[in-house]
Amino acid sequence: PSLIETLYPDESYRQQLFKEREERGGNYRDWEMTLTSKSGEPKTILWSNISDLYPVPGWHTWAVGIDVTEQRRAEEALRNSEANFRQYAENTDLIIWLYGMDERKAMYINPAWEKTFGSTCQEYLERPAIWLDHVHEEDLEYCDSVRESARRTGYEQAYEIEYRMVTADGQLRWMRDRTFPIRDASGKIYRIAGYLEDITERKEASEILQRQLRFEALLAEMSSELLSLDPEEIDENVDKWMERIGEHTG
Repeated sequence: PSLIETLYPDESYRQQLFKEREERGGNYRDWEMTLTSKSGEPKTILWSNISDLYPVPGWHTWAVGIDVTEQRRAEEALRNSEANFRQYAENTDLIIWLYGMDERKAMYINPAWEKTFGSTCQEYLERPAIWLDHVHEEDLEYCDSVRESARRTGYEQAYEIEYRMVTADGQLRWMRDRTFPIRDASGKIYRIAGYLEDITERKEASEILQRQLRFEALLAEMSSELLSLDPEEIDENVDKWMERIGEHTG
C-alpha cells in the first residue's frame, strides 16, 4: 500500500479528504484529520499549510502537523460521564476546569493546576480569576478581552488562544487555552469546560523552524543575486550580505 493508504486505510475517508482538499485549496490552517499510526492507534492531527508564508526553495509545498489526540480525548471525557471524566482528569498534565452556568461558579479544577501554579484547587474554586495572576503582563489584556467577548455571547462558540503564563517555580511557559460549551439534551449550555496545555517546546521548535526557513530563503536569494554580479560588484556587496546574515543568526 502507498503511504496515503497506510495513514488513511479507509477508502471512503480518503476520498472525503481529497474532496475537502480541493475545496480548501492550497492554504489551510488547523485542518483536523484522523490517521493511523505505526502502532495501529488512531491519531488526531491538526494540519496547517504555511508554505506561502515561509516558502522553501525547491519545495512545491509543505505543512506542519500537530498531534492533538490527547486534547480531543480530554474534550470527550468532559462530555462523558462524571466517573470517566474524573478518571482522566486526575491523571493528565492538561489543566482541566469546569464552570457551572446555572450555579455561576467554578465547579472543578484538576490537580494539574496545583502542580503547575502552586495555589491549591480550593483557592481556584473560591476565586477562579486567580489564573489571571499567572498570565504574563504583556498578554493579560488580550486574554481578558477574549474571555469577556466569549462571556458576552454566552459562550456559544468554542475558542482557542495562546499566551504566556508564569508557573509556581517562576518559569515562563506558553499555554494553549481551549474553552468550549457543554450542552444538555435540550441543547441548553449548562457547563463551560476548558483546558490549558503547555506548548512551550512546540512553540520554540516552531520558531526555530521558521528562522531556519527564513535563513534558507535568504541564502537562496543571495545565491541568485551572486550569480548575476561581476567580481567588483560582489566585493561591493559583501558587507551588506554579511549584515543580513548577521540579522538572521544573531
